[in-house]
Amino acid sequence: RRVISDHDFAGVPDDLADRLRLMRAEGADVVKVAVQTPTVREALRLRGLAGGDAATVVIGMGAAGQVTRLLPAHFGSCWTYGGDAAPGQVPVRVLRERYRVHATTAATTVYGVAGSPIAHSASPAMHNAALQAAGLDAVYVPVLAAAAKSDKAAQVIDWFAKYDDVRRGAQMSDAERERSRQLMTQGMAANIFQSKTSAQDKAAANS
Repeated sequence: RRVISDHDFAGVPDDLADRLRLMRAEGADVVKVAVQTPTVREALRLRGLAGGDAATVVIGMGAAGQVTRLLPAHFGSCWTYGGDAAPGQVPVRVLRERYRVHATTAATTVYGVAGSPIAHSASPAMHNAALQAAGLDAVYVPVLAAAAKSDKAAQVIDWFAKYDDVRRGAQMSDAERERSRQLMTQGMAANIFQSKTSAQDKAAANS
């Protein structure tokens, strides 16, 4: 298959949608864009770019853009990339075993933990194991907040709600809700995009 790609290491260009249209007009089977995303808000700008006759892959480069790699279906990507050579990249084994990117879809419920720093958090490993054991169509991801002053953890929740087509969790069946409630009772799951900020974030918010 023919893949046409465009990389921008300076940030998310204002004409990104136009670039995608031009690449699709060239007859590509897949169009891929990888752009630097210093904040979660910038990464979320990549939502909604999929469409047209060609399949699409969107990648937010950098630590704050990791969410685009962990939730390819939610960003309209037909695949994602694994590795460990640069910030934000995730090893293929972790993508498959912990985040189950091969099995998640745009309908998969998203849970997460937001904070800075966030890479050290054990929550994704624990909660994804619990969600998988319970047979729930859900995934728990880390979200880097406070990568910039504008990225406070509380705002991350609002941004996800703004860019999401549905509020995550709203489409869960009664059975799924009950299983999730049992997990949370056992301390194994968390509220949707629960906010965990570091002491540094809290101090900054109060300053």
